[in-house]
Amino acid sequence: MPTTLKYADLPDCAECSKRSAGMFCNFLPKTLADFSGIGRPISLPAGTLFMREGYPCDQVYIVCRGQVKLSCSSKEGKTLSLKIARPGEVLGLSAAVSSSNFEMTGQTLVPSVLKVILQKEFLHFLHRYREASWNATNSLAVEYRSAISGVRNLSLSPSVAGRVARLLLDLAE
Repeated sequence: MPTTLKYADLPDCAECSKRSAGMFCNFLPKTLADFSGIGRPISLPAGTLFMREGYPCDQVYIVCRGQVKLSCSSKEGKTLSLKIARPGEVLGLSAAVSSSNFEMTGQTLVPSVLKVILQKEFLHFLHRYREASWNATNSLAVEYRSAISGVRNLSLSPSVAGRVARLLLDLAE
């Protein structure tokens, strides 16, 4: 990516206040200790594109602080905002697991800190820890349900006003 990466100082993952049930990085102490040792945290200013749709996946990103807008584009150049990723979410998981290209673009909305983990290192971690594999599977299932819900809302709402209302309600959650 064409941005200059600035490594960030973060407390140990065990001290992170954002870890909670349902987040990818909510691990038992042994798994968490090893997870803390992989990857590097980077600090990115607002508006930074760090993950691009169609590019080969060579790393995954964990949102530690901030917010990331995820979007995808059509061949005609239209862009669809998919969601806002928040702390604890893993980005690029599907592409990393399937060794494919990123399906979406990630751009920071506010100054953010992301933990960047090389794909190979991340997959090795998943192979070593059943708990991490389970969290990854759970994250993929949540992504899948969210995608189906989004398609349903966009395609099956009878009016533009209905689609906008549904989008606003989803964002409010």
